[in-house]
Amino acid sequence: EETTWVVTDQEAVLRQGGPYDTPLKRYQDNFCALLDDDSSCVVFEILDSDGDGLLSEDGYTISVNDEIIRTGGSFGNSEVTRIGNACTPTMAPSSMFSCD
Repeated sequence: EETTWVVTDQEAVLRQGGPYDTPLKRYQDNFCALLDDDSSCVVFEILDSDGDGLLSEDGYTISVNDEIIRTGGSFGNSEVTRIGNACTPTMAPSSMFSCD
């Protein structure tokens, strides 16, 4: 019930998930995002309202074209992963966008 996530690009929320009711259950979500030029950036942010990250051993995995680019689970309130050639370290985390 404390974990949510959101994927955004420079303009909008592309996908979001959670909160999840069943602790330690594995969830999977697949979708396509356009990352074909030098102006693409997709931001994935995982959030934990209790500030203790994911407690399962599996954590989470982000893959692009079947290549794992990030695994995680040990974080506080949130963790951000930027994917694409146009991403910069200062690109706004997805929580800056409205998810309504």
